[in-house]
Amino acid sequence: MESTDKYIIGADVGGTNIRVGRMRGFEIEELVKVPLSDVLSGDKQPEKLARFIADYCQGISVAAVAVGLPGTLDRDCRRVLKTPNIPGLSGSDLKSIMQAYLQVPIFLENDAVMLLSGDIHRLELDRRGVYLGCYIGTGLGSALYINGAVPKGANGISEMGHMPVFGKDELCSCGNRGCAENYVSGRYLQKLRSEKYPDIHISEIFTAFRGTEEYSEYIEILSVILAGTVNLLDPTAVIIGGGVASMKGFPKEELFERVCFHAMKPVPAKNLKILYSPEREDAGVFGAAVFARCMLETHRL
Repeated sequence: MESTDKYIIGADVGGTNIRVGRMRGFEIEELVKVPLSDVLSGDKQPEKLARFIADYCQGISVAAVAVGLPGTLDRDCRRVLKTPNIPGLSGSDLKSIMQAYLQVPIFLENDAVMLLSGDIHRLELDRRGVYLGCYIGTGLGSALYINGAVPKGANGISEMGHMPVFGKDELCSCGNRGCAENYVSGRYLQKLRSEKYPDIHISEIFTAFRGTEEYSEYIEILSVILAGTVNLLDPTAVIIGGGVASMKGFPKEELFERVCFHAMKPVPAKNLKILYSPEREDAGVFGAAVFARCMLETHRL
């Protein structure tokens, strides 16, 4: 990195809010949270996002900016292919636009990749391993690190949440039908609450439907998707996080048991390790800043 006096800026673009903060060392300072609609509304949304972050950077010395996005990017992480909840960013050459405003290195990635980057650091894990991140929020995000690098396929896609569930055909925001996130995400839980438990707050949903058929199906679908990915990748650890995973009553023990049930025997079932993200409001911002720091220092994670 160029200078210890310079800050790395991390930004987390969520479905409801945008968070941005600055990091020097490994602590986030000056965390700002604003409603998404206050920044990204109307036309020219990529420029508005770039201007918002540029305004935040006014008056400070910046080494790099990293942004986690709730959608898919191209293999080179320059263009936004699709952000279902923020259609105004879809198709944009966001990296070029941001560099024009900020004149510093810009790093874009899926928000799950940024979260996993931060979790590996905060959980004090050895980056020389295989780590699978599963982040359950509005949707179901996933990320993969292998020996400190983010592997990229032909199109740069890594979407566990869009694995199809046998026997399901509900239309997904991605355009396919029966995707896993339709049945385990926060969006699903909100729908379940409004239909069957309208008098409770969403934070109580796992307590409310515990022991029901829907509860068992929720665990089963999530466990099958996780176990299938575990059997394929044989990860050092699975890290689960996101707003849903931090809710009261989230079925950690039952989920672990069912993932082990579906995992291959004797391994990886015998030594399966599932960890949970530290609950921090700055998780996405911190992860983005850690990602940028690693890219600056080593040109790889």
